[in-house]
Amino acid sequence: MYERIKVAVIDNGINELVLEKKLENSILIDTDGNCVKDKKKITQQVFQHGTICAKIIENIFEECGIVSIRILDDRGKGKTNCLEPALKWCYRNNIYIVNLSFGTTHFIDKCNLRRIINQYANQGMLIIAAGANSGYTSYPASFSNVIGVAAGDKLEVNKSFMLHQGIDFLAPCELKTDNKSGFYSVSKSNSYATPYITALAAKVMQQKNVSDICELKNKIYEIISNEKFEYINTCIPDWVTAAWCDGVGGRTMAKMYFEAYTDSYGSCEKYIDTIIFKEADKYKEYRKKGKNLIYLGKESIDFRNFRGFCWDYEKRVQQIRESKSRKEELQLPIVMCVLDKNIDLFLFLTELKAGFANKGYNAYAVSTEQECVLYDIEYAPEQIFYHAPELLFDFWYWQTYYQQSDVIVSAVYHCESVNSTKVFETADMLVFIESGNKKYNINILCEGQMKNSYRSEIIDFRILFQKILSLLLD
Repeated sequence: MYERIKVAVIDNGINELVLEKKLENSILIDTDGNCVKDKKKITQQVFQHGTICAKIIENIFEECGIVSIRILDDRGKGKTNCLEPALKWCYRNNIYIVNLSFGTTHFIDKCNLRRIINQYANQGMLIIAAGANSGYTSYPASFSNVIGVAAGDKLEVNKSFMLHQGIDFLAPCELKTDNKSGFYSVSKSNSYATPYITALAAKVMQQKNVSDICELKNKIYEIISNEKFEYINTCIPDWVTAAWCDGVGGRTMAKMYFEAYTDSYGSCEKYIDTIIFKEADKYKEYRKKGKNLIYLGKESIDFRNFRGFCWDYEKRVQQIRESKSRKEELQLPIVMCVLDKNIDLFLFLTELKAGFANKGYNAYAVSTEQECVLYDIEYAPEQIFYHAPELLFDFWYWQTYYQQSDVIVSAVYHCESVNSTKVFETADMLVFIESGNKKYNINILCEGQMKNSYRSEIIDFRILFQKILSLLLD
């Protein structure tokens, strides 16, 4: 059993008079990122967002202590850079359950939020976050190491929400309280469903001595259905802060999204949270290390009963196969790039993706190479890319819808079957890059017509991107 559990409500402050018990602490993150005592009188605030969240938690799990950390203004708006000092304060003060009834749907914020969340989630912090009321993919709620919540009529799991939006649970969000501080009645909102799950998670941790987030999710599911449930909300390995790479990397100039170690395991064991490997017969050895696992091989591995996060290509295959059918044909422009084998595909895609982002466009970058997931690129398994295109297009339709993507950019190495794929046939733009005679031949076609052809000693991504963008906007 844990000692009395404390829950941090990171929000726009809490009106202590509404609660049955006093707050354990009340902290403000100021504009400089400093943590100071919050002296604001929240009773004078019109939008009692944090107060309602705290009251819901207290109603469900009255034994827990509640800490207020204010990073949002009176309207519930704030900056993502205030979240890091807030979580840092929680960690230093031994508070390991955090309610975040907010998030962002803007793709630009994703990488920084992932870095912040991973840093503390990998040190044992449990973060419960609200999905966007708009229904679009929200950060940090959609991350694997966060419990994402949306509003529902009852406590349940919706597999479609899980597969495409990273939402783990739907939960009710009702609160009616009449006391000396006023009457509160809340409508259906993801913000107020989140503290329901926060309180439930805290109660499970207190009563069942569970701290691992994967096990905790399964325990909550058992409460819902009295059945065991193997979570598949690790469709992408987005939880890594630092990893040891066994036979992985080294053939690209692209930078992995996390800190990567390639020396001996013993030299980095205390720094890493994940092991990345390609040889299936090493699984039995590595599963005993107490680390998360990313497997980039082609043989099947039975990950059942593995404690922690794990990923292999079969998880993405499962996610694609269980995707619902698309409502219509894809409306986004598709750029398909076919590269010679000696071209750095990961660098190519990450540079193009960054080019689009710098112009304010959200590019859904895709590769058939498993290793692409280490570089923040979406993975499309070869067997589906080449042999089950309708499933792939169903999946892309919903992924790009929820992520509010502006363009799909796919890159593959040249092979005999590439010209017969549906992606190739339906692409709005084809980019061919071949190497020869110490120069690259670069050809760009739109609707079968050659639009640009040139030779260059290097692949200047800035120039190539400008050509691609100008043709897409033409």
